[in-house]
Amino acid sequence: MPDTGAAAGQQIEIAFRLRQSGAGLSYADATAFAAAGWALAWRNAQADVSFTYTLRPHTAAAAAAAGWHLVVLTLLNGEGPLVVVKPATGTGWAVEPIGYQVRAEQVDMDQVYNALLSSDGLAVVDTVLTIQDYFVTEGDSFTRELTVAEQALTLFGFDADDLSNDTLTLAGHVRATANRVGTPSAYLAVTVVTASAGSNPVLRLSWSSFPSGLAFPSTDPGDDADVPPAAFQYDVQAVGTMAWAVTAVSSGAKTFTVGGDRRRWFAVGGSLNKTSTDAGIYTVAAVSFAGGSTTVTVVEPIPVGTVNGNLEVDIKITLGKGTITVARQETRL
Repeated sequence: MPDTGAAAGQQIEIAFRLRQSGAGLSYADATAFAAAGWALAWRNAQADVSFTYTLRPHTAAAAAAAGWHLVVLTLLNGEGPLVVVKPATGTGWAVEPIGYQVRAEQVDMDQVYNALLSSDGLAVVDTVLTIQDYFVTEGDSFTRELTVAEQALTLFGFDADDLSNDTLTLAGHVRATANRVGTPSAYLAVTVVTASAGSNPVLRLSWSSFPSGLAFPSTDPGDDADVPPAAFQYDVQAVGTMAWAVTAVSSGAKTFTVGGDRRRWFAVGGSLNKTSTDAGIYTVAAVSFAGGSTTVTVVEPIPVGTVNGNLEVDIKITLGKGTITVARQETRL
């Protein structure tokens, strides 16, 4: 597995389904998950690396009954692939991950995306995340349509409408096999063809910038005779911000409160953005849910304590991935 370059302190949320012989499994928390023989491993050069995580059933009852869980990882050290380890005893185990969201403190979201993309045991199930491969000749235009699963959005609280009403924006990256971290080799322009709630969105992909790394080495096509086609990985994501109105503030207790059960979005050690009065980035110290509201305790002082503005976290949801194979151009003018 290639190294992924993920740094310490990053938070990632993954939704995945656990099953045995087709039946959905449900674990109340990380302790129950581990007691049943499951484990998560973050590996650097094949050595397990320390990290913490929280786990709970999906907040949607129907998804939870089907075995979907939400896991928030806090990476403490190192880099490498994330591995879901199945129980050593028993048969019929299955793991079906579908996507993830990256929290606001993530510096380079592409690094974490590739950590998951290249992870052993996290090959994404076809029916949820679309996997499609394409072929193009170097120098030619590239325009393709990609149908993605709305379920990849609904499991994170969105629907297809959010791709067309500016709630979520679309982004696409292309990477050489050797370029698993850092700046992508190229970018895809991703636009909406059709997107409405209750149906699978159709997207249009095209070159936004042609990968310089894909260019063949000579303007003379005769020099390209021995250059084989090259396959590059691409991904398509929906990117946006989750926001909840602040309903209460306590400067003394250093807490913000929002309506509803929002615990899944606020991992201890993670970050949030507060808008309006007391605007800024805060570190989460604790989070609790009671009386229909979520209270987030932060590390930093809250100077004023006026009840206004929102709490925000950034998200990125993977919708599709695959390869674009580029063949040499036979003739150049």
